[in-house]
Amino acid sequence: MRYFKSLFLLLCINIITPNLCFSQFEISEIPEGFPTRHSLWIDGGVGYSTLGVGAIGNITYQPIDSFIVSVGAAGSWDNGTFIVQSREYYATTGLVFKGKKSVASFELGPSYGYYYDTEPDISTQQLITTEYRKVGLAIQGKFFYTPIKYFGIGVQIFADVNSYQTAGSICLCIAIGLVR
Repeated sequence: MRYFKSLFLLLCINIITPNLCFSQFEISEIPEGFPTRHSLWIDGGVGYSTLGVGAIGNITYQPIDSFIVSVGAAGSWDNGTFIVQSREYYATTGLVFKGKKSVASFELGPSYGYYYDTEPDISTQQLITTEYRKVGLAIQGKFFYTPIKYFGIGVQIFADVNSYQTAGSICLCIAIGLVR
């Protein structure tokens, strides 16, 4: 129960923070790098994770200036056997900073993960897989270079902190949509 209170408090802080930080600016006084339009993009990629090879995918929406909401999934599998080690599903909110040719963001939110522990059984010569399901905290950071406003290439860092196993990944990603 205490985890839910902490997650709720973080979510409330994320929702309130953009309004507190930028409420002193008039529309004509918004500094460079803070757009006044809504954005929607899809991003994803592959890379390395703490459990082997990792992949990530997001749908990201920017409803107001400097604030984004993402819904996504991440997973990892073993390098040699290609056995799935984890799957995480999450909804995150956070701050976005847009430059002339770049986009960066930092996000937090709740996650729900499936973790698999696979061991061989010598007597039956089969793999025995145990599944663990845990609620956690998803943390992700993104940076995209956007040579055109509908396409970006960059790096995404993701971590899922929970009571069973903290998993993280760093992925090379592309973004398609109204990125900047």
